[in-house]
Amino acid sequence: MSRYLAMARRQMRDLGWARAAGDFASELLFDVWYGIETWRPRGFWDRKIEGGVWEDLVQYQGANPRIVRKVLGSVDWDPGEAAFVDYGCGKGRVLVLAAEAGFRRLVGLEYVPEVAAICRMNLARAEPWMRRATVAIQQVDAADYVLPSGAVVAFLYNPFRGQTLRRVVERLRGHARKHPLLVAYVNPLGLAEFTVAGFQVVGRWECRGRLEAVTLRVRDGESLANSAPVGMGSLGPGGSG
Repeated sequence: MSRYLAMARRQMRDLGWARAAGDFASELLFDVWYGIETWRPRGFWDRKIEGGVWEDLVQYQGANPRIVRKVLGSVDWDPGEAAFVDYGCGKGRVLVLAAEAGFRRLVGLEYVPEVAAICRMNLARAEPWMRRATVAIQQVDAADYVLPSGAVVAFLYNPFRGQTLRRVVERLRGHARKHPLLVAYVNPLGLAEFTVAGFQVVGRWECRGRLEAVTLRVRDGESLANSAPVGMGSLGPGGSG
């Protein structure tokens, strides 16, 4: 409980009490509307960490619907033509938001078995609002996941760090050499891993001087597929939170 209180205090300090309270209320209302439970954080402090994936994991906390909607709303691609891959999908909140935004092919990657189980349960409850979408939840090390061919929107909410993040960035860069790729990164604490690997920021959202989210693609000249897919537009401009 003390960890969660400390986290709430940080949010109030970073966003201001009115914004933090509004964000918390929007998270609760989101869960009530869809009949799911995604707001409660889930840490992994009870696990014995001996290196590898567990060492790189960041605790689960659902991305705020406000900022996710802004980021997904900036993608001027036909969502029916791109796969949406959520790296570290947690309890499934962003997958529901992606379906809400019109994406039809959804993939959620979650390493922790019990969290993946909660995600599947939440998506089953939200199914009446997601009938046009197909969703696959894969319990897998994200660094080993092979992206589907074609256009992809890859979403990250600071799910992991270290070697796992570096390997994921390299896989994303490899995909972008052949296919259109957009990365949507909320709470981008590992942004430097992307920029060092040849990605550039094409949209950004800030609140009180704090960077809340970015969208990225590989720099011009780094990819054979920098243009948007056939029948899809370009990326719209980012906004300020």
